[in-house]
Amino acid sequence: MTSATSAAIVIIEDHDVLLKTLRRYLDESGFDVVGIARNIDEARLLYATSPAPDIAIVDLKLDGVVSLDLLGEIRAKYQKVFVCSSN
Repeated sequence: MTSATSAAIVIIEDHDVLLKTLRRYLDESGFDVVGIARNIDEARLLYATSPAPDIAIVDLKLDGVVSLDLLGEIRAKYQKVFVCSSN
């Protein structure tokens, strides 16, 4: 976990414009974006190889596939992670 002033955030989003905009906004707001994934496979690799973030921003539908299973995996592995979903 990071300091109270800068939460560690991962972004899982397949829409490139939204991903870039969200990352820029978070960077400019002082948050620490520690990982990005553009699909479910990249997300699973990210979570297998990275320390737990404080927040995960997850697109609910990645490449046309509903990512509810991925949300469950994230919550199971990192029980204290706050997960935000978008569509």
